[in-house]
Amino acid sequence: MSNSYELWFRQDGLNPNSLNVFVGLVGSKILRGWISGSMFTAKSEEQLACEKEWLQAGHMWLAHRGGFTAVVRDGEADAGRAKVRVLQTGEIITVDEDDLEKANPPQLERCEDIASLRCLNECGALNVLRSRYAAGLPHARAGHALLVLGPPKRTAPIYTDKVAAMFRGCRADDMPPHVFAAAQSTHRCMLASRRDRAIVFLGRSGSGKTSAMRHCVWYLASAYPAQGSKLTPERLDAAFDVLHLFGSTRTSSNNHASRFVSLTSLDFDGGGALAAASVQILLPDLRPGQAPLRALHTLYHGCDGRLRRELLFDQSPINTPNPFMSSTEKADAPTEFSALKEALQLLAVTENEQMAIWKIMAAICHLGWAGAVKANTGSGIKYQFASAGCGQRAARLLAVPTEELARAVFVTVPTSPQPNANLRTPSPSNEREMSGTEAVDAFVTGLYNETFNIIAALVNRSLSTSARTSASILLLDTPGADNPMCAGQQSGAPLSKLLSNYLQERLQAMFHEALLVAPRERYAQEGITLDDGAEEDWLSETVNPGPMVELLDKAPQNTIVRSSQADLRECDRRGLLWLLDEESMYPGSSDDTFVERVMSQYAAPQHTHYLIKKAPHARQFVLQHLQGTNPVLYDVTGWVKASRENPVTKKSLTLLQESQ
Repeated sequence: MSNSYELWFRQDGLNPNSLNVFVGLVGSKILRGWISGSMFTAKSEEQLACEKEWLQAGHMWLAHRGGFTAVVRDGEADAGRAKVRVLQTGEIITVDEDDLEKANPPQLERCEDIASLRCLNECGALNVLRSRYAAGLPHARAGHALLVLGPPKRTAPIYTDKVAAMFRGCRADDMPPHVFAAAQSTHRCMLASRRDRAIVFLGRSGSGKTSAMRHCVWYLASAYPAQGSKLTPERLDAAFDVLHLFGSTRTSSNNHASRFVSLTSLDFDGGGALAAASVQILLPDLRPGQAPLRALHTLYHGCDGRLRRELLFDQSPINTPNPFMSSTEKADAPTEFSALKEALQLLAVTENEQMAIWKIMAAICHLGWAGAVKANTGSGIKYQFASAGCGQRAARLLAVPTEELARAVFVTVPTSPQPNANLRTPSPSNEREMSGTEAVDAFVTGLYNETFNIIAALVNRSLSTSARTSASILLLDTPGADNPMCAGQQSGAPLSKLLSNYLQERLQAMFHEALLVAPRERYAQEGITLDDGAEEDWLSETVNPGPMVELLDKAPQNTIVRSSQADLRECDRRGLLWLLDEESMYPGSSDDTFVERVMSQYAAPQHTHYLIKKAPHARQFVLQHLQGTNPVLYDVTGWVKASRENPVTKKSLTLLQESQ
């Protein structure tokens, strides 16, 4: 599982106490087929005899660093040890008893529900997933959860009209494990309860969350269309094509990683037909200066002829690198740009509206070529565009004078003194000073974010209707958990990765509460006792995401009560994000002071030493995400400055409003 991706969907309302279904996704290959569940048949005497013989043989799984291996017990050894025979090689070895787990009969290797295993353990569950994946069965249940093996491809034969027709109108018990089954169950539950329901997608970056979300939307739109409605599956597909192109970028683990949070609302009428839809977006981190964006690359390399001349790309420098664009995959750009224009036309976006978007995007490209340089003017040394021609072309596309554009980018508002600033010792290097390149990046970030908001508004205009609705299904798609070290990058993860991982930790906490904590509390209320001897293990800190969430976002305690000095220190402890926010308010703060505060509060062995560890580098630390299974090395260089509100970013919106 170390090379696999994991994705969990949560079905039901956002309240964790009203859980219906979870779904998970693992893997990356295109699946070749789908086979429904087999019919139950009576076992013959010969089959029963074979089962009994197999059980008496003592089949086990031997867990090791490379995975797990099938073995058979072959005698006893010293205390805590056992002799086993490896089935594949026949070798007899002595191993620890703790490394052995009971195996399940062969007929359960492809069972649809992992919870039905006779011996429920980690090796047995992984063996079921591996066996089903090898047999072309990409879905499996795990109690209230549904696991999907392999990121669902839009061209995969398991997501066709024929397969979708098999699930329409079916009950949950009548459907085999499938993404369409999750959507169908959600719709049926919504109609029965007349309450809003939700599907939340969690997991690692590149695990296929966005693709799976789109399959759910496509199924619901095609299975329950309203008569005469404009909300066709093709229009919804076009909406997500546009949003994904403008909101994705290349990362270490995914070539087309979504970097925005989307909450899609599918609104149904009283009869269960899809009557309206909308998409809410949150753009927590989409900075063109951090990673090349697909939309800029597609526009520059994809447009041609008259449009290329109108966007002044025919005058752009050929050999000058642009920090906002990628120079690779030029051959695919014309095809992607044609598909983008067709999608916008299907969404009823007019030619004038498209041209306004193209001009803003082209201005961002020209600002990337313009750059920044210090110049000695009559009033002193100031920043200005390194390429005056590129700056003039950007101003022309934005319909503003060149001087006004330069003032908006390079004339920063002086920072007013913060309260209690005298309590801080000024850092040797003033990290509040902003270079010309950073000013250009901040201005372009504001332009791009505003463009993305315009795109979302146009999409919602196309999907909105005046029809009356009864209940809704919400689909939440977020940037996945990411670890650059898994892709071979030894440098620490930036602040954007921390935000993505924090969001996944919060959703994992909801998953833990709904699937583990809430059922046991309900059992306790009903007087049901579970004689499994694992009560402490289920709720221990090593499997509970709560401590990591608290480490990241624990709010400061404003109330003062009479308590011991240790309790006062515990109350004063606050989350890492709160500490970062506080450090960003002080003029003398720096990345070093931030790390010092974090380690002084959380590196003590008696507290959360298993969650955070100091790295050899002065500005690095390691967080044990996903219950310790995903250690991420972070480098805090530039975090304090990035947490401060940049006045240049706001000026981009003002400039757009004042443009002619």
